[in-house]
Amino acid sequence: MVFSEFRAPLAAPDALHIPDGFLTAAVAIAMWAITVVFVVLAIRRASRDFDERMVPLMGVLAAFIFAAQAFNFPVAGGTSGHFLGGALAAGGSVVVDADSRSTASGIWAIGDVTGEHMYAHVASKEAEVAVAHILGDRTRAMDYSAIPSVVFTQPEIASVGRKEVTGMNRGTFPVSALGRARTMEESEGFATIYCGPGGILERVTIMAPHATEIIAWAALAVARRLSVEEFLGPSYPHPTMAELLKEAAADAQGLCINKP
Repeated sequence: MVFSEFRAPLAAPDALHIPDGFLTAAVAIAMWAITVVFVVLAIRRASRDFDERMVPLMGVLAAFIFAAQAFNFPVAGGTSGHFLGGALAAGGSVVVDADSRSTASGIWAIGDVTGEHMYAHVASKEAEVAVAHILGDRTRAMDYSAIPSVVFTQPEIASVGRKEVTGMNRGTFPVSALGRARTMEESEGFATIYCGPGGILERVTIMAPHATEIIAWAALAVARRLSVEEFLGPSYPHPTMAELLKEAAADAQGLCINKP
């Protein structure tokens, strides 16, 4: 989405270069339309009696969902390399700074059109920053160093922090050794914490039940540059899945007494 300094979403059909991206848009729309049809058919079929003939149908559905998602990239401009006078990156995304401001005067951009961190929670935060600057608050800025990534699989997967962890100290703890996981009859997964110089938390990776919920605490720790000592300061309630992070952090110090 693009905003102008007039404090309203900006509609500029000519600047979107619709003809250049028409084929891509048409294919994406067709993919999603077919996906919807398959979902409806699957639901109607499942509402009666599920049988093995549903397996190929769900496989085709998954293939179409994957194909449609493959077309999820920004088409903000054509080959001109400019958007409303602002610069575009090589992939067609709008170039913005930490304030979500584009290089075009009075134009801000947020969300997928920027081509980076294409998550709803990031777009929402970018919108807050952009609107704050449009209204005159220059104290807000985006921090992309602690953007949590979540995957709603079984078990769930979540991570936050730096991608490059070579040479970092790390600690890990398995879900199977966690008391709360045992009460849930869950055993798959782990949590790993990576620490840089001074024991500063640089990255957290979780594969576990409720990983998408637990990662919020890890994101705060990474964003605030907490050390392992500071991270272990609070008392973690027992038995909870949050203890997975505590045990992994303790393991990074070589002090995890509960690790198998």
